[in-house]
Amino acid sequence: MLWLVIVLAVCGAVGIRLATLRGRPQVWWWSFTLALLGIVVGSALLVDEAGVNQALGVTNVAYLLSNLSFVVAGGSVTIYVHTLRREHPSAAVMTVHATSAALVTATIAVGWLLAPIHDVSYPRFRQVPPYPQSLAYDWLFHLYFLPVLTNVAVCCVQLVRRTGPNDPARRLGLLLIGAASSLDIVAHLLYLARLALRLQAPALAVKVAAVADVLTLVAVLGIAAGAGAFLAVPQLLALLRAWYLVNRLRPLWLRTRELHPSVALPRPRLVRHSPALQAERMITEITDGLRLLAVPDSVGATDPYDVVVAALRCPPGLGGGPASSRLPTPATRLEEEEQVLNLARRYVGDLAHAS
Repeated sequence: MLWLVIVLAVCGAVGIRLATLRGRPQVWWWSFTLALLGIVVGSALLVDEAGVNQALGVTNVAYLLSNLSFVVAGGSVTIYVHTLRREHPSAAVMTVHATSAALVTATIAVGWLLAPIHDVSYPRFRQVPPYPQSLAYDWLFHLYFLPVLTNVAVCCVQLVRRTGPNDPARRLGLLLIGAASSLDIVAHLLYLARLALRLQAPALAVKVAAVADVLTLVAVLGIAAGAGAFLAVPQLLALLRAWYLVNRLRPLWLRTRELHPSVALPRPRLVRHSPALQAERMITEITDGLRLLAVPDSVGATDPYDVVVAALRCPPGLGGGPASSRLPTPATRLEEEEQVLNLARRYVGDLAHAS
């Protein structure tokens, strides 16, 4: 059941990844996406090994396909880590990473083909007797992931140190993936211990494998959560910011439209159902209204925001210069947003003080 949860979680991350694709994807995009897909396929194949074997008509093949999928994910994530570390990734280095994963994949496949396991079907590959070929297969698989996961964990630590507090999604994703990768290293070490103990202490090997299974499940969930944080948290933060702007700007926006109805823009259905578009529309109408709002000479305030708030409280029709000329000229879209938000706070505060 937990494997199924993992598959659904990572499928969701892949779906968001594909839905947010803009333009022609680059190497980092493909490597990241292939890593997620490899985890999805590898996890899905372990949900019901016997069912997969029966569906494909090949004995004991589900575990092989799962491991191959995970190796593809490992090679892809190694390339992705390289693109994170280098502004201009080296094609030669990425080729080495891809070739290493391909060689491991081929060796594992050959080990499976040579192992005498094709005449008897086992519900789980772990129940296959310890033939030398299958042991070598398992040793290579787990040994391959030790440097891969170490590389990921070290890269996450380096990137967290370079990531500022103004990017919580990136920090959260890196922390989750780094911690999950470290946990997965422990799991692979336990799997190697299980292989070493399998002949001498089979009962202990079973217990070690059970612990490793739990750690692997937690690690894969952590990696899926980290990937989801990279993809979903920015969207969530943008949505929360839009809701915040809509609520904070509403009093100032209503007063602006009351004084200058001509600033009202069309409101199609898409805008009504999108907080981000609603906030953008309100900022535009308020900015247009400030160009039309006249500041009477009788206003005695000196602070630019207090001057504009006083003009908003005055009845319409009074002469004077435009309110927009009293405020600092924003250089960026974010500065314009902050300026309108600050003005809205001052206006609401003035209303509360007057009442």
